[in-house]
Amino acid sequence: VLVTVSTVLSVNSWWYVFDPNFPAPIAPFGWTINTLLFFYLVFPVLLPRLKMLSDVNISRLLVILYYVQLVPFVYIWNLQKTPVESHRIVTDNPFSRLPVFIMGMLGGIQTQRWEENQEFQDPNEERLFFHDFIPWGLFTFPSPRPDKQFDKEKSRFLWKIRTDFSFFLLLHVWIKISLNYSIFSFSPIISEFADKYDQLTYVHIMLNIIIGLTRASDSSISKWTLSSWPFQKLGAASFSLYMIHFQGRIIYSKIVNRSKFTGVAEMLMFGVMMICIAYFVHKFIENPLKNKLRHKKPKSHNAV
Repeated sequence: VLVTVSTVLSVNSWWYVFDPNFPAPIAPFGWTINTLLFFYLVFPVLLPRLKMLSDVNISRLLVILYYVQLVPFVYIWNLQKTPVESHRIVTDNPFSRLPVFIMGMLGGIQTQRWEENQEFQDPNEERLFFHDFIPWGLFTFPSPRPDKQFDKEKSRFLWKIRTDFSFFLLLHVWIKISLNYSIFSFSPIISEFADKYDQLTYVHIMLNIIIGLTRASDSSISKWTLSSWPFQKLGAASFSLYMIHFQGRIIYSKIVNRSKFTGVAEMLMFGVMMICIAYFVHKFIENPLKNKLRHKKPKSHNAV
């Protein structure tokens, strides 16, 4: 009864911070719905307050939240939690993910201000490389000079460097995880602390890439790559891919009667296969359902 009620209310993951062994949702990806529901509830409360912040305070808060979101990892390392408990405390729990969610909101506000005014006063903008890797601007935060004219072209060039650097850094992190950890495994639970060390880097650099896709100059390698047709199609099918990859790993492991891939070639083959299936699901299931759920336009509007 407890599992059923908590699953229907989508609050299972909310209790993991108090009890990591609280019953999981009935559906395999129920924790995602739990987390998103919490974010949907707090979004309208947070957004007006965050939009009131100045450019400098947005930049400052991004740095602060980067270190706040590391607290659950320090907690896990000190208490030596099991893999399942670690995953529930860090990944499944919406309270642990809230700082990252707010970082995304701040990045969206920054992007919106840039698109509207082609300007965003970021005191950390000229801090490249190490700041992109681990933000440190909070400790030596310069005061913006009111008499200093904003240079749009220089800003776009700096963001080109930042975005490309972050893109290749993230690629390096992903390759390292793929080769050194248990991503080759079909197991639903990644081995203990498998990707936790890289949390120190990829949260901030992924945000840099997302913001940079708007703020970087068109000559950015990462901007050109991620805006290409294959990546646009992959992005369109990404939610379907996320929803089926778990089941796909289980079914594939049953078919080959193994718990791990035999090498990189098999892993790539499996990945391509899942992407093809995800695109099919996106085109013939996800999109038709979304179109049906959308509100129909009023007849008067159609007439106009």
